[in-house]
Amino acid sequence: MYSLAFQVMDLVLWFKKCADQNPNYSANINHWKDETESVTIGQWIGGKIIKLAENGYGTFQPNAGGSSISIIPSMVSNFNLKLGQAIEVRTKLDSTGTKTLITEIRLT
Repeated sequence: MYSLAFQVMDLVLWFKKCADQNPNYSANINHWKDETESVTIGQWIGGKIIKLAENGYGTFQPNAGGSSISIIPSMVSNFNLKLGQAIEVRTKLDSTGTKTLITEIRLT
C-alpha cells in the first residue's frame, strides 16, 4: 500500500513539474499527434497494400503513418490488388464518424 501511495506522489510531483515548465496549452497541444489526423478525409492518400486476407479483404497502410484502413473484397478484386502494391485512396468517415472507409482507389 505504501508503495502505491509513493508512486502516486511521484506521478503528481512529475506532472506538476511538467505543467509548470510548459504553461502554454496551445503550444503543448501541438506536441500530441492524433492518429486520425494522419488520414485526410476526401484527399488522395498514398500508401501500399500490407495484407491480403483469405476472406478477400485487404489492408492499406498510408505512407504518412497512422492507422491502417480495410479494403473491401470487391475493390481488391476489381483493381487486382497485390501485396506490397503502391496505391492511392480517397476516404470518408462512416455514418457514426468513427471508422474510415475507402471510397476510391487509384493505381500509381
